[in-house]
Amino acid sequence: MTRLLCAALAAVLVCAACREPARKLGSGPAGADAARALVDALALRFGESAREPAFDALRPKLASAALVPSRVFDDASAWPRQGDSWRAVDFAGYRTDVGYAVGVRPVAPEPSAAGQYRGQLRLERMSSGRYEWTMREELAVGSVRPAELAATLDALLHGAEVASEAQARASIAEAFPRAAAKLGLLLSLDTLVLARDAHGATRLQLGVRLTPDGLRPSAPRYAAFLQKYLTPIRTRMSGGDAAGAGWWTLEGERNLWTLRLRVQGGSLVPLEGDALRRIPETLRV
Repeated sequence: MTRLLCAALAAVLVCAACREPARKLGSGPAGADAARALVDALALRFGESAREPAFDALRPKLASAALVPSRVFDDASAWPRQGDSWRAVDFAGYRTDVGYAVGVRPVAPEPSAAGQYRGQLRLERMSSGRYEWTMREELAVGSVRPAELAATLDALLHGAEVASEAQARASIAEAFPRAAAKLGLLLSLDTLVLARDAHGATRLQLGVRLTPDGLRPSAPRYAAFLQKYLTPIRTRMSGGDAAGAGWWTLEGERNLWTLRLRVQGGSLVPLEGDALRRIPETLRV
């Protein structure tokens, strides 16, 4: 669900200034090739993939034990590595001649070529009846540098500041025709508010509605899964700093997920008050 919301938010932000973020992403020494490698790596990892038999066999065991870890802790077939109080397994994603595949490894290699993936799952028994899951994921995305990613994010936020609500809504389908068509099966843009406040900052409110019925013709079981498990969810998340200032909120209820944030000068600023502050290194969620 988080990935879908991020995709929708990115579409809204990019539509106002899609060329500038793309230019920033390819502004490093590797040029446009770095941007293409990043997009290709993400498409490989989150697109269609084949699963090795061992991975297919392990998935239902881990899923059934997600909230009851004791179910799988003593299953030796699930863990290539184990100690007295811990268990571990690695996953590897890689290109094949016919596409992308994911499999189980005792120790997965470090990702190097763009698109290669490594996941490291660890289950530790902290005390009687108390367990802790830890998952570390890595994806090689090519030669794009953090500086280019930061500049791209700045350009996206600047785009949100200069766009109007009408421009943003009208541009999404035009800028991203294929993404809009696919996301439109599951998500609808319910609310989009871009408003300047007295401090010169721009408040952004984005409401995305989950519509599982749109998937029923092509993916009926997935639509039923989303309806059963996501529709009842009620949640509120907020990011704040040590001084008590809030920087964003995300609320979900009755299939409507609403993100609120505030932007000035291409940077996130606190939801209320001083718009000159810049986001600190650490937020508490």
